[in-house]
Amino acid sequence: MSWAVSRSDDPVLDTQMDQAFEPVIKHAADGLHERPPNQTGRTPILLFCAVEDTGRNNPDTSYPGNLCNSSVLRIGAATGLGDIWPVTNDAAHFLLPGAKVDEPGEAEHYYGTSSPASDLSASSPSTPSQQQHRVITGSSVSTALAAGLAGIILYLARVSAILMASGEYEGKDYIDSQGFADLHKHDVMDKVFRKMCDSKINFVRAWDTFQPILDTLDNRQLDSKKKMEDISRLVWKLCA
Repeated sequence: MSWAVSRSDDPVLDTQMDQAFEPVIKHAADGLHERPPNQTGRTPILLFCAVEDTGRNNPDTSYPGNLCNSSVLRIGAATGLGDIWPVTNDAAHFLLPGAKVDEPGEAEHYYGTSSPASDLSASSPSTPSQQQHRVITGSSVSTALAAGLAGIILYLARVSAILMASGEYEGKDYIDSQGFADLHKHDVMDKVFRKMCDSKINFVRAWDTFQPILDTLDNRQLDSKKKMEDISRLVWKLCA
């Protein structure tokens, strides 16, 4: 959920919001939500939400984070170097890049060093130096990155579980099917994220964790089995 819903000034409406949000969030986080008829067991849903960008030392009373703090991972914006963005709320569990992030967008929303749309000739294609971009900032941006990162981790864990089930890999440093299922739990993914954090603040430095794997995948001298084994080892280290 890349947004935070602010409370109103109406206590009656706030009570209604509490009653509407809390059971839905907790049921999803606990795996009690409705499932397809052919699906058995409980699979919790990992929930990420942005904190309100109201500045530090200000209480964050927004939905759903404040209401279900133990069931969601609350994300705040930081610069690419890990400095907390001035308006990011202290309620964030983790910080990810979310300050001045370049994103393709419609012409009227482009900002920065590239040429404005009105300055570009409609009859000639833009060159790389003229590529337009817009700059977006906020904890909602960081939340999208956090959810994407969790998705990558889940995907790699599934690869590991499939590899282990095949019987082609003999070792202890792997994630099995139960480990993959556990990764859907709030407290387990929280632990994984903390292992990727800066030692001083909870700034997630995903590139430090995944760069060795990227190097391995780019190495054409390694066979696919070796690459899959390295992926399994990485996920195991994150979850151990």
